[in-house]
Amino acid sequence: MLKRTIFGRVFVLSVGILALSMIGNLIDEPTTVVAQSQTAVPDYNSEIRPILSRACFSCHGPNERARQADLRLDTDAFHETHVVPGDADASTLFQRLVTDETIGRMPPVSTGRSLSDAEIETVRRW
Repeated sequence: MLKRTIFGRVFVLSVGILALSMIGNLIDEPTTVVAQSQTAVPDYNSEIRPILSRACFSCHGPNERARQADLRLDTDAFHETHVVPGDADASTLFQRLVTDETIGRMPPVSTGRSLSDAEIETVRRW
């Protein structure tokens, strides 16, 4: 009888410790995921394209009549000429988003569109 009681208590204690360690791992994991997502290179289709679509495609998209500066940002061709992967300072696209000069800043203030700090950071990491 004594062996059963001790075994039962040890078993319950073991299950409790196991459960607590699993909960601890679940609590720590979101922090790791956030840290990884802030350093990982953003995916063009899921993260960059939606930003460009909202802020840029009305002037630099598929509509030939509305297109400005003969620049299309909705095709892959602009990646070769306006983006330097891993080097935001050398990327024309990024520099146009963050310049302090009114002329040349994209999107222009007159459009009423702008990128949030988080969106600019996403483009910078891209």
